[in-house]
Amino acid sequence: MDIADQFHYANTVLSGDGSLIARVSSMDQGNAWNKCGIMIRESLDAGSGMRLLPLQAGMGLLSIPPKYDGASTNTNLTGFTAPFWLKLTKSASLYTAWYSIDSMNWKQLGDPVDLGFGNSTPFYCGFALTSHDNNVLSTATIDNFSSAGFTTVTIQSFTGEINAQQTVDLNWTLHLR
Repeated sequence: MDIADQFHYANTVLSGDGSLIARVSSMDQGNAWNKCGIMIRESLDAGSGMRLLPLQAGMGLLSIPPKYDGASTNTNLTGFTAPFWLKLTKSASLYTAWYSIDSMNWKQLGDPVDLGFGNSTPFYCGFALTSHDNNVLSTATIDNFSSAGFTTVTIQSFTGEINAQQTVDLNWTLHLR
């Protein structure tokens, strides 16, 4: 059997400290390992540092701490199904996972993790969905989302040119909102 991530990530670039809250209102049961949740990543490169807080179809609620080109240690709480609320908070490079049944009473999941990124640099943030199987397309619905405290980063201009030393000089201008 072929097992793969079949990973999809809808994201934006943010900066600063704050929180992200999402409610996974529905999720298919196509694979016991499929996941839907909130993800913060250092970059879009494979193996980059990340924090993922997903609801998992057959396993419940997971807190997946940093993963840099290798395995991660998960905190798993069984018996949780959609609809369910997820929250990630970020302070400097410290990331904390939270969960709630009603979005009013939050419980911390696992310990805060210092990922070593995002303190003074932009990072990627958004929704992640994976089927965990090459032959299955997973579906899920996030029907409520909010963020607080972050600054949105957009690139206004970007140029690159080869210099005399045969390296590339990159120049960009960012706009913070």
